[in-house]
Amino acid sequence: MAILQERLQVTEGEIEVAKQEIDFATELVDERTAYFNRRLKQIYQDGDISYLEILVQASSLTDFLTRMDHLKKIAENDVVLLNELETERKQLVIKKELLEEKAENYSNLKNQKENKQGQLENQSAQKSEHLKSVQEQKQEYNKALQELEDSRKLIDQFIKEWQEKNQRSYMGSGTWMQWPVPGYKSISSGYGYRIHPLLRIRSFHSAIDIKAPAGTPIVAAENGIIVFVGNKVAYGNAIIIDHGGNISTQYSHLSRYAPAAQIGALVKRGQTIGYVGSTGWSTGPHLDFIVRVKGEPQNPNNYVRP
Repeated sequence: MAILQERLQVTEGEIEVAKQEIDFATELVDERTAYFNRRLKQIYQDGDISYLEILVQASSLTDFLTRMDHLKKIAENDVVLLNELETERKQLVIKKELLEEKAENYSNLKNQKENKQGQLENQSAQKSEHLKSVQEQKQEYNKALQELEDSRKLIDQFIKEWQEKNQRSYMGSGTWMQWPVPGYKSISSGYGYRIHPLLRIRSFHSAIDIKAPAGTPIVAAENGIIVFVGNKVAYGNAIIIDHGGNISTQYSHLSRYAPAAQIGALVKRGQTIGYVGSTGWSTGPHLDFIVRVKGEPQNPNNYVRP
């Protein structure tokens, strides 16, 4: 950019010099033409007298012819000089036009460079702003993920403390628990590490997500006592059942609760406790199903089968 600016300034200086040269050459041509015209006019108007003066003043015929030849050469020289001056003036005009074209090219290149530089600066600013936005968004996501983790740990601690105070034997009726969403077997997100569907960052998923239409009945996976019914922000509407033997299950993102879903209520295996929804941090209707042992999440696939 600096080089183009320097070249443009130099060329503009050359154009100014060329203009001055053209003005000077034009002035010479005009002056010489006027002088030549005046001389021709005088010769035309006073031609006979001039010849007579030349004849009278001549000392001889040879002197007369010499004087006439001298006048002729003066006139011819005037014409030659006039033509040379006009040619020089035309060359200067051409030189000026070329310099102006050159300056215009430099100016266009400079403008293109400035526009390109402006675009690059805008792109850089946009990238910086986008990066800042991404960083801020990442911070918000990390904060949200931490809140989710903190919420889960509070539930883990709550269940652990409740079970320590209410020790009872396992109330289950079989080796495997009942599948909590009868008729729907699709697991949209499994247990373990994954890319969170909302936060778009890698995190640990302590449940299995069972996809089903909104309003689909959800049943208790095993006999037990309901120890929690309410909203847990990220989990949305949730129910937690203690099954004895330090085992519990959690059902989240419910659209609504069944009449039997009351804290302290005894529920039977396969009994409807709520309905599929998309409350809390959810991308669509599904059941988020968690199995805990002594308050610690376990892989639900080791306890239930479709």
